[in-house]
Amino acid sequence: MKKLFNYITRGGGRNLSSAQAFTLAEVLVTLGIIGVVSALTLPVLMAAYQKNVTLTQLKKSYSSLSQAVRLSEADNGFLSDWDVGYGHNLFENYILPYLNIVDYCILGECENKGIHFGLEGNKYVVPAGPNGTDKLPGDKDNTWIVVMSDGSMLYVYQSLYNNYVISRIILDLNGNKRPNRTGKDIFSLLLLTDSLVGNQDIADTVIVKPGIYFEGFGQTRTAITDRSKYYNCNKGGYAFTCGALIQYDGWKINKDYPW
Repeated sequence: MKKLFNYITRGGGRNLSSAQAFTLAEVLVTLGIIGVVSALTLPVLMAAYQKNVTLTQLKKSYSSLSQAVRLSEADNGFLSDWDVGYGHNLFENYILPYLNIVDYCILGECENKGIHFGLEGNKYVVPAGPNGTDKLPGDKDNTWIVVMSDGSMLYVYQSLYNNYVISRIILDLNGNKRPNRTGKDIFSLLLLTDSLVGNQDIADTVIVKPGIYFEGFGQTRTAITDRSKYYNCNKGGYAFTCGALIQYDGWKINKDYPW
């Protein structure tokens, strides 16, 4: 019995330790291959994960803002009937009460509350350069910074286009966390209270009815990514229309997206 036990444990008379052991060189080569494969695949996997997170958060935020408009219309009448004169605090009166928020402030008072949007000084990163930044516009008495309950933030201000008041909503999906970059975590939306026809900044030929839209909504895909316009969604631009591109592509980030 003892002889049989020794025969089995030694692999039928063979020395398993010498037959199956790896040499140091083999171990190092294997580890090197694993390292190379990891270096090649991990960035791709991380980028795919970050894109999925962006898409999920963007759809959720857009849905929340759209719902706020619908709820407000139920209480205050059609959007086209709202009092929207410049400086009439459209956002404060008609949208803010219907959002789940943690805090908010008028731009002129935000510094005292320690609230800022994006980078310090309400700046953000643009794709045009690795260190390129730009500062958001806004009247200190008629611009709002809103901290949402899900951690996102809104920067809301009004601008005039041919005597037409447009409320711009700059959305940061993860608040002050980086990258604070347009097209990645910062997206631009427009709140329209009247129909616009052929507005180059919003639509080429279609009529855009009152509502909330990503900037660039109503344009063709070619127009949204047009490199001749600095604010469009491309690697050399400011990427303000990237939300419209994602929505146009069926809530997907395609290969030509300036990620």
